[in-house]
Amino acid sequence: LIATDLPHALVLEDDVWFSQHFASELATALVEVRVLNWDILALGTCYHHRTPFGTQILPHLWLTQVMPCAHAYLISQKGARAVLKTLPLKMPIDLQINLIAQDGIPYDVLRRSNWLPGQNAAEIYWLNPQLAFQWPEDATRTVE
Repeated sequence: LIATDLPHALVLEDDVWFSQHFASELATALVEVRVLNWDILALGTCYHHRTPFGTQILPHLWLTQVMPCAHAYLISQKGARAVLKTLPLKMPIDLQINLIAQDGIPYDVLRRSNWLPGQNAAEIYWLNPQLAFQWPEDATRTVE
């Protein structure tokens, strides 16, 4: 991404399930997020998280500062540069991404509060409704 002039990249794991209208809903989300200086836009969450947490900023976007999972997300040029500064990889990538945004604030505090990032913190947003899902192998795989 950094070696290109693309504004962002879509990052997917191999076990992602998409909403029925993924492409059109993603296009709508990209229009909505244009007014923000975002780093990461989580497009979904793991199977056990259902409702967004954090502070609702726009009708479909929540400033969460916590990666809900890393199976489907957009990363901006600014976000990619911030993640590179955390290397080498020390933990699963969703937890590593949290390092760019949390300003040292514990995860539990972030989940229970309307904390807003400091001036140098990256911005992680959660899209709701979700566009991508991750399911355990033994679960029923229907999303709508």
